[in-house]
Amino acid sequence: MIGNAVVQYLKADSKLSTLLQATQTDSRIYPLFTTDLSKPSIVYTDAPTSGGYVANNRIELRIITYDYDLMLEIEKEVLSLLDIKEHENTIKINNTSFRSFLNGGGTMEGPNNSIERLLFFNIIWKEGI
Repeated sequence: MIGNAVVQYLKADSKLSTLLQATQTDSRIYPLFTTDLSKPSIVYTDAPTSGGYVANNRIELRIITYDYDLMLEIEKEVLSLLDIKEHENTIKINNTSFRSFLNGGGTMEGPNNSIERLLFFNIIWKEGI
């Protein structure tokens, strides 16, 4: 599904992996939640907003860290990957093609005084291409 394709796309970005201090065995990108706040991480959820031949989903990404400046760097890299402008190409991962754009977000205090930046993306996607 589209959530897996987006996560695979994020994990493949070397700059994002470096910012998250990812390793070969731990990408620092998790579904739903994480209890490991020792390093920065991204937590994601996705839900369909419409179906059909060309589907739409909403993906929520939470950047979690204790370092505000690092959070901003991670956010900038995520936006460069997922906030696709009209003139930019559609992203293709395996047999799934998608376009996405930022549709909101915010900042809140997380567990143990961590910082959570929320980013919401609308994903327009099609499988089997």
